[in-house]
Amino acid sequence: MKHSAITLLFIGISAVLTAITFTNHDPVAAAPVPIGYLPFVKGPGNPATETIPFDVERSGNATYYWEADGSGNCLFDSLPEPQYVAAMNRQDYNSPQINGQNFPTATMCGAFAEVTGRKGTIIVQIVDQCPDAGCVRGHLDLSPEAFAEIDDIPLGFVPITWQFVSPPMDGPIKFRYKDGSSQWWTAVQIQNHRNPIATVEVQKGGNWVNLERQDWNYFLDSSGFGQGFHTFRVTDVFGNQLIETSKVNLDQFDPNTVDWTGDGQFPPPP
Repeated sequence: MKHSAITLLFIGISAVLTAITFTNHDPVAAAPVPIGYLPFVKGPGNPATETIPFDVERSGNATYYWEADGSGNCLFDSLPEPQYVAAMNRQDYNSPQINGQNFPTATMCGAFAEVTGRKGTIIVQIVDQCPDAGCVRGHLDLSPEAFAEIDDIPLGFVPITWQFVSPPMDGPIKFRYKDGSSQWWTAVQIQNHRNPIATVEVQKGGNWVNLERQDWNYFLDSSGFGQGFHTFRVTDVFGNQLIETSKVNLDQFDPNTVDWTGDGQFPPPP
């Protein structure tokens, strides 16, 4: 594709690994779409209903990819069209830092970033990892709808500044057991969270057991949670905790009832 006499070639990488899905990140021109879908609510005058920035402002470049639909390496479902979503460069995805603290891979899955370009500012949700060599630290690969809000689509590659933000969410956090989960092998994902998730623990035998986060954005216990309903302690990157009890019985696991909604949501950042 020719952009102002500069040819930018992005080679999509498609890999199928046990549960990892990389999305093809090929820049394709699309008409600007000014309205996007994000699962949060807005309201003035109250920190609980405002979008709060946190961590340092970052700089880098932005591209866009046609396949951006909300799915990708974070293993979220596709979203209603149009979407304001982004794939994060591999360095920030695999070795994220928040307020100078290191966090595990995929911590920024589901997080939100406020992106500013020459034309304007937009909030996007991180749903994927950009595998291309050009996606260096600070780079974001946006959906065409989001890119059109910050600069002209024909440019294809533009400078940006961006910062993580904490928007008010519509409802409590949500849980999903991965397909194939059972009392003997269990993986759980957290969705609809206001702040990035640092850790997830499950209560077993009266003790809290830390679950290992996978780069495909599930928290795994390879020996399984055991029978019945289970209690979780979910901690965000600011140390806030939610204790939730599952509404899905692993003794009677039904692939059609792998999702459930919790009772709480995280507060704004300090």
